[in-house]
Amino acid sequence: MLEYLTKDNITFALALLGSIGTLFTCIINFLVYRKNLRIKLISSTYKKTLHRLILVITFENHSRLPITITSVSATMNNKELELLSHPHCVGEYTQKHGNEVVDRKFTYNLDIPVGIQQLGAVSGHILFDVSPTELEKLSTPLTLSIHSTRGRAQKIELQPNQIKRI
Repeated sequence: MLEYLTKDNITFALALLGSIGTLFTCIINFLVYRKNLRIKLISSTYKKTLHRLILVITFENHSRLPITITSVSATMNNKELELLSHPHCVGEYTQKHGNEVVDRKFTYNLDIPVGIQQLGAVSGHILFDVSPTELEKLSTPLTLSIHSTRGRAQKIELQPNQIKRI
């Protein structure tokens, strides 16, 4: 046994352990710090009176680095739809005590770009201007493209029967 405890063998064993530790650290860092953005489409509604497609969406950042959603676009029947960028009211809440209004809150669409901190999430409404005739002719899935500061664009397909019409 003592014949294997030479200076060269001990040096080799320490170098091998150091290399394995470095490889393990690199793999763990890659898994922890890589882009891990999950996108959940909560609901999709088309309001005929406003000619708007309203998407309620949640962005979850599961990585340890912040990420920013830089743009969101949609493709319908090979036509690019632009996101409504200015704030638009998408909901209202009023609380009354008798006849007196005690509290009133308004909900607006997301203002792109949206910064998401590490291990954080952002949720909100996204609006697209869509004419009713285009929506009725929708034969292929509506494709959402979400662009961020890290990695390629993520795509979500929305089937025509998944859009509620109000």
